[in-house]
Amino acid sequence: AMLPQISCIIGPKASGKTMLGNALCKRTNMKLINYNEFVDEQSLTDCDDEEKTSALIAHLSMEVCPRVLLEDFPQSEFQAKFFIKNCVTPNAVFSLKCSKDVC
Repeated sequence: AMLPQISCIIGPKASGKTMLGNALCKRTNMKLINYNEFVDEQSLTDCDDEEKTSALIAHLSMEVCPRVLLEDFPQSEFQAKFFIKNCVTPNAVFSLKCSKDVC
């Protein structure tokens, strides 16, 4: 199976990740996958970063959409390095910021 082209969107709560991610996906025919929702849906909440990231990679290897935007991933340096080593280097990483009073 061929892996999709991966991009990531990260940032603090209320920085607009979901809104911008949805708009970007609509315009570029990408699929948005929210990492936290994926972890919940797959019952991986109590697993370590390696298990969670491995499960995400397995999920992506079955993905039919050619381009995927991962929201809220990676969440740690370990996840980023493990993902790049075992999957693919993201095509793009969008890092959002917002003021402390908004967050």
